[in-house]
Amino acid sequence: MPDATTPDRSPPAKSPPDRPTSDPSTPDRSPPDSSTPDALTERTAVELAALIRCRAVSAVEVMEAHLDRIAAVNPRLNAIVTLVADSARRGAEAADRALAAGEPAGPLHGLPVAHKDLVPTKGIRTTFGSRIYASFVPRRDGLLVERLRAAGAITVGKTNTPEFGAGSQTFNEVFGRTRNPWDPTKTPGGSSGGAAAALASGLVPLADGSDFGGSLRNPASFCGVVGFRPSPGLVPVWPNETPRFPIPVEGPMARTVADAALMLDAIAGRDERAPLSFETPAEVFRAPLDADFRGVRVAWATGIAGLPFDPAVTAALVSCGAPVASFTFLGFPPRRLNDRKRWCDQLAREPRTLVFFESPHRLVTTLGLLEARLGGRTVALCRELTKLHETTAAGPVSALLESVGTPRGEYTCVVWPAGADDSGASPPDDGAPPTPPDGQALLDELAGLAGGRRSRREAVKALADKYGLTARAMYRAIE
Repeated sequence: MPDATTPDRSPPAKSPPDRPTSDPSTPDRSPPDSSTPDALTERTAVELAALIRCRAVSAVEVMEAHLDRIAAVNPRLNAIVTLVADSARRGAEAADRALAAGEPAGPLHGLPVAHKDLVPTKGIRTTFGSRIYASFVPRRDGLLVERLRAAGAITVGKTNTPEFGAGSQTFNEVFGRTRNPWDPTKTPGGSSGGAAAALASGLVPLADGSDFGGSLRNPASFCGVVGFRPSPGLVPVWPNETPRFPIPVEGPMARTVADAALMLDAIAGRDERAPLSFETPAEVFRAPLDADFRGVRVAWATGIAGLPFDPAVTAALVSCGAPVASFTFLGFPPRRLNDRKRWCDQLAREPRTLVFFESPHRLVTTLGLLEARLGGRTVALCRELTKLHETTAAGPVSALLESVGTPRGEYTCVVWPAGADDSGASPPDDGAPPTPPDGQALLDELAGLAGGRRSRREAVKALADKYGLTARAMYRAIE
């Protein structure tokens, strides 16, 4: 098998990928049915790791099954763009010898893993999706690769990414585009689209990705897998040209939450080369995931500031019979006090409102303005995209939340659709600001406002108020 796959440019057949059907906490220890070629590639990482450790199946068998799957499926998806089959086989053989010799096995012992083509891999071509680095072979591993290998994982290759990871789709001039396994005419998302497509189609049980503005989460959503964006510093990044910049992170991708937790446990923890990193308790992410969710309430936002969402996603939630509490998204409180007072007046008119805040100080001052306006209405105050502050706050902030009529813990988390609607923007929720136009239309509207007695600054502010944006965001939109 060659060391670099060549994508097949012919239109592929539309067939859904094979998917694992379960994630039991106790894997089946019986040998898999060898008469089914894809039996091993349908297993979860948790199951495969247990089977290899108890020697019900060998690491070589697991590796060969995945290499066969790559050979059969990858040409029409172009998910893995650099394949190192020979070294992967040698790694699997070494993993079996280590078990036979009684050596300790890591949590990922013998598991095939693919690395995003942004992560340096010693001796393996790493292009960053750019023709500039089309032949670049690093002399050292990135820290993420080091930790995965130390945990026993075996590298099979590199997954596709847009050039330098910039984009929410996955294509570049070196390898071309990656296709979505569920519908090859669609994108797998990005920038970790190669990893998501590889996981969804059973090419590997685990893959890594990175995230600046959604690159772990967006492709996971598009391909039906799990992409977890960790808190800054939880997974240390090295080499890193901006080591103290907290926004870009690296994290795990898998087909199940348990598999992602297994991988996260192997890559999390402090490293002196990453100044933002911090210690985590040993094996904290490998704890049982079983939990009683009775009584848990989830607030579902069907729209955010008029952004488009795939109506099929929201329709799926409604069709399952889940009670939906409709929230209006008003974004961040304005910086100026007078603007914030008007913003609070608008918030108080909505029956349920989803609010983000940038700092505890901004939250406290805003709550002071809201206290006399809310009248017992429900307000979800969020500090992070998936956590309500009311479930994590302590001390005075909790008291303030309760004093303005927001019972602490009423909602456990807030979620919303991740996919955009290809057919155009969905209608915004009632009361939500309209979506601003793009390009020349926005400039024409600004010129019309500024053509009267208003100054340009006043015109920009009027547009910002109309579309629910900050003045700074409006300036960026018209630049």
